[in-house]
Amino acid sequence: MTHRSTWQTMERHIATLMGSCRQYGQSSKSSRFKDPSMLGDIKTDDYLIECKLRDYAPRSFRAKHPRKFYSKFSVKHEWWKGIVKEAAIANRIPVLVIRPKFGQDDDMIVMMREDELPYGYAPKIQPNALHKILKSSVSLRLDSTFPWGYVLFNEWVVALPFQTFLDAVRRKDDPGTTG
Repeated sequence: MTHRSTWQTMERHIATLMGSCRQYGQSSKSSRFKDPSMLGDIKTDDYLIECKLRDYAPRSFRAKHPRKFYSKFSVKHEWWKGIVKEAAIANRIPVLVIRPKFGQDDDMIVMMREDELPYGYAPKIQPNALHKILKSSVSLRLDSTFPWGYVLFNEWVVALPFQTFLDAVRRKDDPGTTG
């Protein structure tokens, strides 16, 4: 189980990088959809971001390496479905940011719709056998090829490194930036 301060720190860090702040009141599920200001973990002018921090390391790995990140993890389809629903209410673009426990910024993955990628960013989507699409989740490996896309709920969803996404957002926000 991940301690509350660990994922809160991750949310604050991502919000700072995005030039925004964390959303509060996320645990009150009953009133969440009534008040659009309570949706998502981070809200910017364009994006509604849901952050997930998980540890999928097997016990044998964790016993040998108590503080090392494990490069393979699963992304539940319900996470994507939830942020899409919330983003529609908040009139924002849904973004899911996933980081394995003990991972750094370089280990974070962004998932979003291909047609809503930041302007000017046109990735060459890589098919990769190291990623597995399962019934309720998709299994990703950080040591494999990104960006990578797949169809989920009749949408083309792209997984790409967080830093790539952040650079594209910054270029969009500052047209004078080259890169």
